[in-house]
Amino acid sequence: MDQHQFLRPQRVEIDELFGIYDHRIDLNLKDRITLLHGRNGVGKTAVLRMINALLCGNWRIVFRFEDFEAIDVDLIDDH
Repeated sequence: MDQHQFLRPQRVEIDELFGIYDHRIDLNLKDRITLLHGRNGVGKTAVLRMINALLCGNWRIVFRFEDFEAIDVDLIDDH
């Protein structure tokens, strides 16, 4: 049995991205794929950059350049 416990993000919330947009993204953990779609300029790429920064530990660089009020990531232990 693997002794490591892994937490997976199940929901991401970003408030006032670019001072305008609130994003609530429920990640599809069962199928392991979640699609982001929307008009140009609403922050799809920024959201992905922010999630990647959190998961990879380079959040200081990314968050310094993104305009947002708050980010909240709900984690689940699915083991």
